[in-house]
Amino acid sequence: MLWAFLTTTASLPRYSAGCLQAARWCLMADGYWLAATDTANNAYATAFGSSFAAPQVSGALALLAEAFPLLSPNDLRARILASADNTFTGFVSVGSVDLLDGPGTFLHAYSTEFGHGFLDIRAALLPIGAITMAAADGGTVRTEDFTFSSGGAMGDAVTRSLDGIDLTVTDALAAGFDVPAKDFAREAATTPLAETLAARTFGRDLKALREASISPLADTFAAHPGNTLEVVGPDGATRAAVLISDGDNMGLALSRTLTEGDLKLDLGVKVARDDGTLMGFSDSSGGGADMASLTLALSHDTGAGGFFALTGEVGIADLATTTAVSDTSTAGYNSLGLDIGSRGVFASGDRLALGLSMPIATTSGSADMIVPVARGDGTSEVRSISVDLAPSERQIDLSLSYQIPMGDSSEFLVEVVHAENYGNLAGNSDQAIVIGMNWTF
Repeated sequence: MLWAFLTTTASLPRYSAGCLQAARWCLMADGYWLAATDTANNAYATAFGSSFAAPQVSGALALLAEAFPLLSPNDLRARILASADNTFTGFVSVGSVDLLDGPGTFLHAYSTEFGHGFLDIRAALLPIGAITMAAADGGTVRTEDFTFSSGGAMGDAVTRSLDGIDLTVTDALAAGFDVPAKDFAREAATTPLAETLAARTFGRDLKALREASISPLADTFAAHPGNTLEVVGPDGATRAAVLISDGDNMGLALSRTLTEGDLKLDLGVKVARDDGTLMGFSDSSGGGADMASLTLALSHDTGAGGFFALTGEVGIADLATTTAVSDTSTAGYNSLGLDIGSRGVFASGDRLALGLSMPIATTSGSADMIVPVARGDGTSEVRSISVDLAPSERQIDLSLSYQIPMGDSSEFLVEVVHAENYGNLAGNSDQAIVIGMNWTF
């Protein structure tokens, strides 16, 4: 290997000869040196030459050997050439060199004068080229294809299970790097509560909402992305709801009131297909879950204005696998809600309600990931990791709403909601207030 050198002055003069015939394995390094002299206690002098450039390259190789103890001397040489900076003005490529000895290619351009360019030890210590990792089938997979998302019902379950585990990834030049396993798992993005509340409020007929009798299963698809179309049977006791979405989300819910009188018991069934936003896993190739549940509600309208509704849902989900998640069990989930309120509280026709709920969250289930786990000595072993699907803390919502008619054709609504462990993420909270009015013509 031939070393050239440059000073650190702004003009960067050339003091050594160009690489010429050695350009295919040549590297440039800084040959400028500033040091104290013995002529005075405040005297300094400069020197330059290949004697100062060569140790920098040797030292860089020593650092690489320490960082990547499993690489051969030839691998280290290829790495320091592949990471050389050849992006500066004046670099004129006359060809490229394949720096890989085995299968595949990794080309790096060189010039007659500067060879492969300037030594860049930082770049040499970072991943170079495509980054892959060992797959369950014995092959390799690109890290961008390995990354996956988990549904909002799982909250922090996946990242919590992977906490403290490092995986080994490999770059194009066979160097291994340890990466936290949880970096490959993305928790479902939580939409700000204010946006969710506003979308739910302004998509409703406020007058119908205020005047309607207690219908505890009317919002059966509230946790799912998309819009809901509801149909009530002629007898008023049978209801159907259809989830409509632009994506892969769809669902059907049926419910029936089983008792007559002021105290009502409603029983329902619900089936849904989720794209991974709410339940299951998803990556660039797809994913999601098939969900089925029983819904139950107990409600009471006193006739004097007071009312309450207790709702619950219990279900199971068949989860799709992804590149990272090789196997899953059936997941269990549930939800619970309580609404208490009264009509005619402050004015004729008004409605005041207090709500407490736990939205859908996974309660049981596990998944397996077969991954290269870092041992800490530069090596790794492919083994199975079990992932718990239940979040550490559940979301709890507390709400207070008030509605009043402003006239024959206008309605007013104010609602305040506080969500603790929002998105089933421990310690994550959000608050929102929405004020709405609508008019009918």
